[in-house]
Amino acid sequence: MPIDTLLLVTFTLLTMSVVLAVVLHTLIMHHVRTPARQANVARQNWLVDITWACVPWLIVIVLMYPALRKIFYPYLN
Repeated sequence: MPIDTLLLVTFTLLTMSVVLAVVLHTLIMHHVRTPARQANVARQNWLVDITWACVPWLIVIVLMYPALRKIFYPYLN
């Protein structure tokens, strides 16, 4: 890549990170200054909690399967 392209990418990423930092700082400060509310007590079934904890792992395993099969299949024969 030419130097100009690298500088363009660097300054673009730097600009995006500064804008994101300013937006996050503004939103966090607005959230901290809002008055606190009374928390509601939520009671759920433990089975629902376990299921929702396992769902992301299942998604990751399903997405990893084709890549792992392609990597390890030559060694299994």
